[in-house]
Amino acid sequence: MARWRALHKGISTSLRFVTLEEWEQLLFTLMLAHTDDFGRLPGDPFAIKLKCCPASARTPDEILGALTKMAEPKHNLITRYETDGVEVVQMHEFDALQPSEVIRKRTSPKYPDQTDSSCTLPGSSAEMAGKLPSSGRPKEKKSKVEQSKGKKRTTLSPGVPATPHEEILAAYHEILPMLPRVRLWTDARKKLLNTRWREDPGRQSVDSWRKFFQMVSKCPHLLGENDRQWKASLPWLLELKNFAKVLEGNYYKPQNTERQLLGDKASRTAANARLALGLEE
Repeated sequence: MARWRALHKGISTSLRFVTLEEWEQLLFTLMLAHTDDFGRLPGDPFAIKLKCCPASARTPDEILGALTKMAEPKHNLITRYETDGVEVVQMHEFDALQPSEVIRKRTSPKYPDQTDSSCTLPGSSAEMAGKLPSSGRPKEKKSKVEQSKGKKRTTLSPGVPATPHEEILAAYHEILPMLPRVRLWTDARKKLLNTRWREDPGRQSVDSWRKFFQMVSKCPHLLGENDRQWKASLPWLLELKNFAKVLEGNYYKPQNTERQLLGDKASRTAANARLALGLEE
């Protein structure tokens, strides 16, 4: 089992995370550090206290309250369930956020899967069962048939609207006609958009995506103003690391209207001077 876990910097701006109390945020990050290679750890509050924060003054009852809160649809960070008398916490989207090396090398989980006979504990959504990683073979070794079946079984969390793919694609083409047009909307590309849509309630409207594309339109580097004349595509923008960079303003360059006006004025002054000297007719 790996001795470390990755924590993406985007968590600091995620509404699902920042709306927790500060001590609950700390508890969540400590829990992540103590998961097995399948993103699981004991679900009993007392066990979590002993494992993650033994020196904390927080009581097991307070930790239970925090776990219940993390599992609510508003936060949707964990699922708590009980299988064969064993309480388990499953961290959501663990596979997507951990390095592929961790996922590839894992063997068997320390805690049982959530099955049809499992009991979902307070605060968790039973519908999340289809989204939790299985302790079977690693994802990359599944056959295409198994992958397609898994996609059909995937369900959305309560309160999360279905991703309006066509409307978002239309907004992309309308606002960014200078970027490569999407001609094939494959399952892999659908999955990317679904993931970005679900991971933050603030992205669950077409208007929020229009604002995102408008931000991209003010990033000259992404529009081809670079030494390679490379342009960003929609699949590239949807990749987590690239999506985060755009949101954080790494490529953002607003139009400097004042500089343009000064430049125009300077050009006119220079032209008038050349005329006065008889250098131009």
